[in-house]
Amino acid sequence: MTFDDGAFTRALHAAVEDPPVPADLASRVARAHGRRRRRLAVAGGVGAVLAVVATLAIPVVVRRAEPVTPATPSGPLVAANGAVVVRPGQPLRFCEIRYRVDTGRAAMQPPPCWNVVDATGIDYGPLTQRVGELDGTRWADVWVRGVYAGGTLHVVEQSSAWRFPAEPPHVNPCPSASPAPGSADTLDQTAAEHWQTAHPGDAVGVTSVSLDGPGRRGVVVVGAVHPAVVEAALRPVYGATLCVVESRYTPAEIAAARADAAAFVGAKGYTDGLPHAQLDVTEEFGADGQAHVRVHVAVTDAAAEALAARHPAGLVRIDPWLAPATG
Repeated sequence: MTFDDGAFTRALHAAVEDPPVPADLASRVARAHGRRRRRLAVAGGVGAVLAVVATLAIPVVVRRAEPVTPATPSGPLVAANGAVVVRPGQPLRFCEIRYRVDTGRAAMQPPPCWNVVDATGIDYGPLTQRVGELDGTRWADVWVRGVYAGGTLHVVEQSSAWRFPAEPPHVNPCPSASPAPGSADTLDQTAAEHWQTAHPGDAVGVTSVSLDGPGRRGVVVVGAVHPAVVEAALRPVYGATLCVVESRYTPAEIAAARADAAAFVGAKGYTDGLPHAQLDVTEEFGADGQAHVRVHVAVTDAAAEALAARHPAGLVRIDPWLAPATG
């Protein structure tokens, strides 16, 4: 309601004839009356609201804003074993463990991280394996599955226990070979290694393979550039336990791949946007009788794929820590 000072003044003059009320006094009284009416109206309104709330027993609840959980980006799933590391004032980190210390030491000091990525979605509370805390920093082993995007691993599944892929069966790379029962217990590849070292142009690698199945049979595997030469030199030594596999790659191709991979790691090691990154290169000789250059990275990217594509198929193998999830 709007109060009209003029109307109130005229009404006061009409109601009080004798003695007459001076105009200025009537105006001051009207203004004072209006201010009192307004104060009473406000107070009355608040009182009425409080009375209604009290009568209805309506609880007054103050809600804090809920944290907004960022949506998991779309993309292929990756999975990995590692450790979660929580440091005060820093983003949650997921780190690769290449060399596990014993359980007692694991509870006393943070894990020796190899590669490290920022992570979201890991729940530290339920983790139970190799848990530790020091000066406000907490850590624990964890297996995770999630989406790696924009430099962050967005975790959608976790487990305290590490998970490992099933080992492939050991298959004889020389089906024609017929090693004797018990030969796996007496395999000695020393003579083959010495011969390969002395003849690097004829053989690229040596290993021994214990075959699955009854009888504990085994073979000494030699990757040969010139199979006939290897057969003539080593068959008299190993008999039926010798397995000669023709190499798909020449010594020059293997050396070129090794040098290229080493240059890739040297240029990329700490510049791929990770909080910490450590890559390595190893030349290996597999149970299939083939040499290869393994390049360990945090996650496969276009640069790593291009490295592998520059060499004969299968020679350079990219080995990511955050590997494509299976199952």
